[in-house]
Amino acid sequence: LLIISVTIGNVKIIIFSAHCPHSGQREEARSFLQHLRRELRPHSSTALIIGGIDLNGRMTVEVSGVTGDLQYGDQDETGAEAADLCKDLGLWGTEHRIDYLWQGGAAAVHEASSRILTGFDSGSAGDDHWPVLAIFRGILQPIKDIVRLWRPRYDTRKMLTKQGKETITEAMLSYMPPQWSTHPDDHCQHLTEFLHGIMRRHFTKALDGPRASYIPNIVWEKRQKKITFKARVRYRASLWKDLLLRAFLQWGEHKDYGFADLVAKQGMLYQIAAFAIKFVTRDIKTGVRKAKEDFLRCIASDGGGTAADVLSRIKSAGVGGSMARQPFKPLPLLYAEEGQPATSCRDRDSLWLHHFGQQELGTVLKTADFLAEPFHPIYVDEEINWSTEVLPSLGDVEQTLRSLTSRKAPGLDAIPSELLKAAPGPTAAAVHSLFLKSMLTLRQPLQWNGGILFECWKRSGSQSDPAMYRSLYVSSMLGKTYHKLLRNKVQPEVDAGLHSFHLGARRGTPVSMPSLYILAHIRKCARRGISSSILFLDTHAAYYRIIRQLALGHLHNDTEVLQVFKRFSLEPSDDPYADENSGIPHEEGDATWADDSAWPVSGDTPIGLLTKTRRLCSLVLSSCYQHGMQPNLRPNKTSVIFALRGQGKVAARQRIFGHAKATLRLPDLEKEVPVALHYKDLGGMVDCRNTMAAEAKRRLGIAATAFKQGQDLLYLNVTIKLQVRVQLFAATVGATFHNLAQWIPSGQDWDILSGGYTRLLRRLLAKDFPGETLLHIPPALVHIISGSWTLELLARRARLSLLGSLARAAPELLWGALQEEQTWLAVIREDLQWLVDKATDEWPRLHGSAWPEWRTLFANASDWVKRRTKRRLKEDFEGFRARHKVTLTLWAVYKKLEAALPGPEEGWEHISSKHMDAVLATELLWKGKREADDYNPSVPVDSTSPLEPGADSGWDDVQKSAHADLCHAILDRHLPAVESRILDIVKETVGKFPLYQDEMDDIVDFVRSEVTEVGAELMEDYWTAEVAKTVDKALQSFLNDHWPLDEPERPDPHKGMTHAAFASQVDSFQWEHIWNATKELHGTPEDYIIKLSSSWETEWRSLSDVVDVSVVNGHLWGWLPKALREVVNRALQGHRITLHAPASFWRHQISAPFWRFSPLHPN
Repeated sequence: LLIISVTIGNVKIIIFSAHCPHSGQREEARSFLQHLRRELRPHSSTALIIGGIDLNGRMTVEVSGVTGDLQYGDQDETGAEAADLCKDLGLWGTEHRIDYLWQGGAAAVHEASSRILTGFDSGSAGDDHWPVLAIFRGILQPIKDIVRLWRPRYDTRKMLTKQGKETITEAMLSYMPPQWSTHPDDHCQHLTEFLHGIMRRHFTKALDGPRASYIPNIVWEKRQKKITFKARVRYRASLWKDLLLRAFLQWGEHKDYGFADLVAKQGMLYQIAAFAIKFVTRDIKTGVRKAKEDFLRCIASDGGGTAADVLSRIKSAGVGGSMARQPFKPLPLLYAEEGQPATSCRDRDSLWLHHFGQQELGTVLKTADFLAEPFHPIYVDEEINWSTEVLPSLGDVEQTLRSLTSRKAPGLDAIPSELLKAAPGPTAAAVHSLFLKSMLTLRQPLQWNGGILFECWKRSGSQSDPAMYRSLYVSSMLGKTYHKLLRNKVQPEVDAGLHSFHLGARRGTPVSMPSLYILAHIRKCARRGISSSILFLDTHAAYYRIIRQLALGHLHNDTEVLQVFKRFSLEPSDDPYADENSGIPHEEGDATWADDSAWPVSGDTPIGLLTKTRRLCSLVLSSCYQHGMQPNLRPNKTSVIFALRGQGKVAARQRIFGHAKATLRLPDLEKEVPVALHYKDLGGMVDCRNTMAAEAKRRLGIAATAFKQGQDLLYLNVTIKLQVRVQLFAATVGATFHNLAQWIPSGQDWDILSGGYTRLLRRLLAKDFPGETLLHIPPALVHIISGSWTLELLARRARLSLLGSLARAAPELLWGALQEEQTWLAVIREDLQWLVDKATDEWPRLHGSAWPEWRTLFANASDWVKRRTKRRLKEDFEGFRARHKVTLTLWAVYKKLEAALPGPEEGWEHISSKHMDAVLATELLWKGKREADDYNPSVPVDSTSPLEPGADSGWDDVQKSAHADLCHAILDRHLPAVESRILDIVKETVGKFPLYQDEMDDIVDFVRSEVTEVGAELMEDYWTAEVAKTVDKALQSFLNDHWPLDEPERPDPHKGMTHAAFASQVDSFQWEHIWNATKELHGTPEDYIIKLSSSWETEWRSLSDVVDVSVVNGHLWGWLPKALREVVNRALQGHRITLHAPASFWRHQISAPFWRFSPLHPN
């Protein structure tokens, strides 16, 4: 028995297929039909039922409303029971021997017919079964009791126009609130109806209006006039066909039918009409294109939200037309606690109400019962002392209305925020009496207590599990405004009630603060060479329940806690110029943002750290259990990450993780806390090993996904100007790099992030530079073409912005952590030096005593600081463009000379293909994921010694013995970090065995692959990172050289350089060396005198502004002035060149490759 439920709009259809046991199994047949009756009965009055059944019986004929008088064989008991079932459920059947097609339920069937499809090819070997086609006509009743939200459509964009604001202002000034004695509920309803009256009269959206809201009305009017005009002149479409017939008639009969006059007049009118249509069509397209660019530029400047949010706004405005609309996606299947799926909207609503109600500790009530409940006033347990200052003034309400965010979903009252903020002054006067009444009577309107509950998948776990969803609550915008007003009033009390590092509820405390605190702990411990760990807490509760032991202070209820928290070396010096030895000691504590908490711990010894961490986990978890909180101990939720350093780390791992699981056991609680390689928190991916590689890869993956979401509609759409696409890229893809402020802008991990960002930006040029040409564009040229800032400049802006937040609201504990770590503050000091370099008089001095001035500046003049920072960043980027135009021009000369060097030519950017680049990136991401998934902190136990090569390797016993000895030789905890000594050990080991060179290379190469595969474990158990790197170099040197070795021939360091490598040493580049290494001319050299025009710089700047496919494929050779290109070409041919150029050229950096041709050169 198969039953399928299908819901289409308001119509529900039940489709079933059944096979009843044959007549020899009467009890089974009776039981089967009873089961079918039970399954179909709940839908008999609400759904259309269609089904086919192999009855293995014959139904009773002439049953009213069920069967007719057509009989095929004798009826039987199974058929009689089936007829009774159909009559009970309102089904009507058509017969085909013992097979029936039933239909009915909520449908009233008026006409029906059926026939056997003998021509249907079922694909089976035999033709013993044929399908039956049934055609019926009737009336289908829609599903009853459908409840839908009331969501009127208003033009919110029009509300914020100048005309809309004037309309709302005039209407609000006419509002007369009801008498003071009016109940708050009635007062709120009076105001709500008035507001909806304004929107209905002035801002109602026509259901048949234009879908593309970004196109102005004047364009729509032109389009409508064009359509009307085309309809009026449509008859002229057949003009030339009709005139052709008349022409032949006149020619055949030799009579004058006025053909020439018609052509002269009607032909001209036809051309005028056609031209008018073409002209207005072009005008409309131009208007649409300009409107789209203005709209997208506005979207980019507004920013905010994820790439998916911005893309959704763009699509909802009509950009992309019908092709951009997402196809309908069915809701995921949901299972309740008892394992039954939710099969209807009513089931889903009930499931979410109960699920989220349990999280909120609430009770599910029917709306009518809730409204019938008596009013329960707020319980006042002590006398309230208040003054008129706590009451909201008209100015307070107006300021709150101004701060409302646009494009937010309205609540049940369907009042959008745009209406409230369009005219904040008059609107504040209209709502002030209601707000004042609600506060004085301690009774809010009932309408503000309700809202719309939405579920949102957490993007982790199964979509069928309700526990993998969080609740989103959309309430009344008026109620939100009132609550925001109250929060502003009580914010100082809230701040005083939380401990110094409980952020999220405080203003001006971004998530970067706790994240920076954790990173400072990791960097400090790595710099000092001590072990560190971090406990991250995640609870099952929907909201973080504030408890004093965890959120309002430090844990002092256990004497052993003092052993858990190490002491910092400072606390009150909130100064980026303070050194790590200043200040007074302060306890290390937790960092909390909203409901996410993290506890950093450090230890002088590995076993001491793990013991502290275990005790900390027990204290935190037990406190949670005592206060009714349920820690989520699933992987990637509540977790511990750690890095062990120093002597005894192997023994510590053997002692603590001897159970061979990635968990930290808590014997006192009989719990296990998951242990992870790295942890994903709000600030990014955290790794105790002081590496940001995982975060760089994750950040680039998120950015690539954001780019892919909008590449067809926006980023690769050549109908949109590149400047607009770059702005959209910065607002969406660039916004995914939200944690740049906490990065140290140097090192390999930063290079991965910065290079990946530039490669993503380069994709914007894919349509202009198709195929391999795109991959040949140097990174610096990508930023020059697009006009987009480099990631270094964006990171500097983010750091200075975060410094402003730190100056205004950072807890002293964070300043202490940063002062001890010093690395991040060193970068900040460089940023401040950069900021004041060109305007020393505008800024305070750069030392610790001047920090109060800086702090005041950041706190009270943040907008001024942002403007100055933006101006300096623009100047830096212009300097970047000018500098790299020079280096790219010189690199073009270098590439020309490199092509003339003897030997094979190197690839110019060392990139084979876009496909290989994508494959490599995918493999790296999967490798990182496998590393995290397979992580286990327990010490590996040798099962074989050493790892055997593959069964198909073909090694003999001598090679296997050499492999084993080499493994034992390098697995030494005291291996020196000197490449030459490790290379000697490798040579000495494999030299004991009678092996050919290729056999030795095979063994060493296999060992190198083993070292790469288990490098993390080797660094924890045997080697330091420096030793591991040296071992890899030594093994690679062995493979690169022939043994026994003579002095190896060193490769030419000037060959095969990318632009980035070339630009880093352009000032010291040895042009004479590369000129002397070029191929010699086989022929007779001649003397050439070439003159460079005095306007050479104008010519060069004009040429360097041209970047197209031919220029890129030519290695930017076209950027050089013609005379300089001739110099290089003649010189490479072996001729003697003298270059006469103005003094401005010889003073310029571009002249470096041409000094050998100067008349003043000694050669």
